[in-house]
Amino acid sequence: DAGEVAFVDAQLGRLLDALRTRYGDGGMLVVATSDHGESFGEHGDETHSYQVYESTQRIPLLFAGPGIPAGRVVRAPVGLVDVAPTVLALAGAKPIEGAAGRDLRPLFIGDTGAPADAYFETLAPQLDFGWSPLLGLRKGTLKYIRAPRPELFDLATDPKELHSLTLERPELAASLDKALEERL
Repeated sequence: DAGEVAFVDAQLGRLLDALRTRYGDGGMLVVATSDHGESFGEHGDETHSYQVYESTQRIPLLFAGPGIPAGRVVRAPVGLVDVAPTVLALAGAKPIEGAAGRDLRPLFIGDTGAPADAYFETLAPQLDFGWSPLLGLRKGTLKYIRAPRPELFDLATDPKELHSLTLERPELAASLDKALEERL
């Protein structure tokens, strides 16, 4: 709802103004994100917990501060797992040993190297109803969802995830399921 967005925007503005007044803004790093997107009826879903289509997986991730080019848009898939390594690197701190995720700073300056695979899940169907969890792996433009009826999409040609390729490309689905299993 636009009213909620306007309210949050105003409150964040107040918070940032107060921080700038108290500490100045030299060196201030601001990171804004969300834990999930919101489905508005796509795939018959009116929530955000029970499916893993792009409507719930695509979320904002904004960085602002020293060393971060203003207005830069990164199109490569990244994950929340990448936030902590990036913040630590921007702060000049040591990375967390053994932590997942990567430092996104190369993407801020235009590096378009191979995108990292992205793991995603929702356990809500299992925890709330005793159904199967939904686990998945995004590899480039391919998106595999492990479910009782597995799904495979090529987001480059099917961004709304309307046509699963699982039956047409069973070897590819099996390969991505194996990569998902190795990641787990």
